[in-house]
Amino acid sequence: MANILDALIAIKNTDLLLPNGDKGNNIQLVGSGLENFIKDVFAQVIVGHGSVGKRKKLYNKAFSYAGNSNNPPDIILRDGDAIEVKKVDSLKASIQLNSSPPKSKLLASDTRINSKCRQIALDEGWTEKDIFYAIGSADANHTLKRLWFVYGDCFAANHEVYEKAAQRVTDAISESFEETELVKTNELSGIPNIDPLNITHLRVRGMWIIKSPAVVFSDIVPDLNKNAHFRAYCLMLKSKYLSFPKESRSGFEHVLDDKMVMSNVEIQNPDNPAELLEASLISYEV
Repeated sequence: MANILDALIAIKNTDLLLPNGDKGNNIQLVGSGLENFIKDVFAQVIVGHGSVGKRKKLYNKAFSYAGNSNNPPDIILRDGDAIEVKKVDSLKASIQLNSSPPKSKLLASDTRINSKCRQIALDEGWTEKDIFYAIGSADANHTLKRLWFVYGDCFAANHEVYEKAAQRVTDAISESFEETELVKTNELSGIPNIDPLNITHLRVRGMWIIKSPAVVFSDIVPDLNKNAHFRAYCLMLKSKYLSFPKESRSGFEHVLDDKMVMSNVEIQNPDNPAELLEASLISYEV
């Protein structure tokens, strides 16, 4: 079973040049290249190398789902966590989540996940799953420079917080139109037949943006070597770390050294900032 501890070990022993991304402009290439990098380290593939057939087999072994860019999540580890990959220009830049709000957990009831992901939830018997964000930035040569892994329950509030805010917007729009004038949608609203010819449809979409974990958790990030050419962090609740199999934790702790360090920290509860939660922060630099 692939997990984030094994991936951190793999990152410590891999090339940081992002593999080729899918076709598109340079931003899209870097974004899909980062997603391919994440897939490779979790599937224990040599990053950017190996035959297509071998990679498919390793991906199949590691993932129960590898989605598309239009529906979260990007990846679900087989019998493990969900992953949402986000490329940013710098780790202090805010993260564009587009039409999907921040997630503390991946919910099988979320109408924004596609039918295939929902079917996997039914087949595997889960109603919610831990999710973490993999946020990375690269230089002009597509070499990975910074990387954050942060679990959703460390910085996203309960899903109801975001749903209530979105519903207020939807309700305000609904009050301005007859119910029959609106269409059912997963977006904030949809208004057909805007013009006299009834040929124009207005889509009202949410654009969710969240601050970078590099900003949110700046008070607990260690002051590392300013000249490091690569720096990575991983933040999870201490209870999450202890939930990993003992052999995974032992193997990971065996590779800790002066470059990869794990610290016990306290973070604010996203649903109640007055409450502090015990967490584990892993820092790595080369």
